[in-house]
Amino acid sequence: MEQVQTWASQRYKSRDLADTRVLCRFFVCTIIELIRSCFDLIDTGRRVSYGVVMRSILEHNIDMHYLALENKPGLNRQFFNYYRLLLYWERNRIEYYKEIIPWTKEQYQEYVYQNFPDIAKTAKSKELILTASEFDKAVKWKYMRSWSGLDFSSRVDRVHKLLSQKFPDRLKWDDTPKRRGFEFYFGSYSNYTHPSPFSVLPNLAPRLSDYDLDYVANSSIMESCEEGLILAADYCIRAYADALPMDEREGLDALYDKCLGESQAIKAYFDS
Repeated sequence: MEQVQTWASQRYKSRDLADTRVLCRFFVCTIIELIRSCFDLIDTGRRVSYGVVMRSILEHNIDMHYLALENKPGLNRQFFNYYRLLLYWERNRIEYYKEIIPWTKEQYQEYVYQNFPDIAKTAKSKELILTASEFDKAVKWKYMRSWSGLDFSSRVDRVHKLLSQKFPDRLKWDDTPKRRGFEFYFGSYSNYTHPSPFSVLPNLAPRLSDYDLDYVANSSIMESCEEGLILAADYCIRAYADALPMDEREGLDALYDKCLGESQAIKAYFDS
């Protein structure tokens, strides 16, 4: 992970976030930081915290892959300008933002009316004229839960469709017992992010309707956690490669294969 992060940082020092390679480089750094944190959680037996952070890692991976495969400056700008919507929606709730409320409103209005023509187009097709308030509600309804306006399953579907169109060789390469379906663990990790019997009851065993009185570091559980992190790192690196031009993509693949060759246990894990 450190070698990949160094490789990416050396090549993309630009601040142009509309460039897919630059934006995905920042995604990679964030995902690697989260993965490192998860290894610390494993070492201390923090199973619930691991599940919460893994859900975040998985969603970051999918969104990076979505941006990488779309490779559209407009979509990249939609991602990094999402803070404008978030600040506007929270403008009257967070006390320490009060001094920037006028700026927040100005930034929001200037941005959304220029960059969300789909909302206006939808209204026009129904022969309606949206008021400012109605327009704001329409934007919030669509984008409140995700910067993309798509739910998680829709983003996963979009990634698979784009991958089959642009890199069918990658899709075939990913179709292995270890890598297949990694993104569908999202629902399982959500059970640790939101209150549920899995998060509240220590080491719940559903088939036995049993659980422990306290959390204990079970070696078999922690081993499965480590496998999840290996898959997360693998997905991150392969998804990032899809954001790069062919020559750099091949260079990153070569570096990653070299790293795998230096870790026989991980290489054997993927080969098994």
